[in-house]
Amino acid sequence: MTIEPASRARFEGLGLTLMRIDVPVGAVISDNLRDQVLEWIAEQEDAQTRRESWRFRVMIFLTAIEATAACIAAWPVIKAH
Repeated sequence: MTIEPASRARFEGLGLTLMRIDVPVGAVISDNLRDQVLEWIAEQEDAQTRRESWRFRVMIFLTAIEATAACIAAWPVIKAH
């Protein structure tokens, strides 16, 4: 099922947290939009997972570079003893 542009704009305006809360309650979104809400939530969670995965990979890469730099910087001190 595709999400209608007007519904997508409404969901984005309300935010992911409110949409997650409203799915079982149905106070803000009517039952006929429930499938669209669930699809939109899944899209948002997938996007969030991709962002977090990217951040994790970048942090691992930067940490490896920093560890290498620390070893290079410490080598003359270790060698002198």
